[in-house]
Amino acid sequence: PPDGGAPPGAVETPRVPPPPADRPREGERSARSALVLDITTFGGVGPVAAGSGPVPRVGAGAAVGVASRFRPSIGLLFAGAFAFDRDSELVTASTSILSARMLPGLELARSEHFTLDVALGGGVDVITVDPRSESLPRSAVAGASTRWSPVGTAMIGTRIDVVPRVVFLVAATVDVDPIRRSYVVARGGAAESLVGPWAVRPALVLGFAFTALGPPTFASAGATEPRTP
Repeated sequence: PPDGGAPPGAVETPRVPPPPADRPREGERSARSALVLDITTFGGVGPVAAGSGPVPRVGAGAAVGVASRFRPSIGLLFAGAFAFDRDSELVTASTSILSARMLPGLELARSEHFTLDVALGGGVDVITVDPRSESLPRSAVAGASTRWSPVGTAMIGTRIDVVPRVVFLVAATVDVDPIRRSYVVARGGAAESLVGPWAVRPALVLGFAFTALGPPTFASAGATEPRTP
């Protein structure tokens, strides 16, 4: 027709726009490239040396990961052990430890409210031994000694769903110190070992983690988090 309209007898069908794509609910978003930032606080306990008993420690850290299959991450943790004393006949030594660890980790398995995680990495321990004596003059007692030791660390643990974006952590760790050092009391030609940190030091760790950025560890109620490769 001259005016470009529909030919006589024809019925023009209006175009219907396609329906908008459904927005993914929280926990249903694509996890292929979503970054995750977890902030962690924790406490632990474990032996350090012969006669030290269970030594408590506290710490904090952060982990950056990818919300994909196995949820790979790398964490940086800092901790301090409470000072403990070891006594000899003449000298008492107070030992304190500061630790830093870098721990790449993976999520091996999960259920609706639990995960199974492993991490393997390492870092350094800064061990300070400060001797003192009530019976010897100060000139006869060495000053505080501080040494750095490289340490390898393995960890296996679980995360437990608490509330959205917060999980409870339970983990067993093992530190391996390849450098054996002993702090001794020397009297004449004899030496008595006072503090000797073990080469293998196990610990139990409990704490909480908060997901500050990215999809939470566990999907919100009614949603499922995809496990895309």
